[in-house]
Amino acid sequence: MSYPNINDAQRGLEKGLIDKDVYNRIKQAIDEKKQPTWNTPLGGAVGIHGGGNKYDWTYGCIALTNEDINILKEYAPIGTLVEIYK
Repeated sequence: MSYPNINDAQRGLEKGLIDKDVYNRIKQAIDEKKQPTWNTPLGGAVGIHGGGNKYDWTYGCIALTNEDINILKEYAPIGTLVEIYK
């Protein structure tokens, strides 16, 4: 998953959460279709994983049941574009 994205990085830069160097590293990763660094004040380590979805325990990830994650792996291999809508 590509977080932070360029919009997140821009807001972080404008709010002083990250500097121009960190912004540029995030932008370069996105431009190269690579995962941006998770080691910034913007956070990271956001993903889709098993472990259950009965309550909100993931701090930003998308949690599925282990059964559902096994089904998802069949249809969405690593590298599949994921879009999340609120």
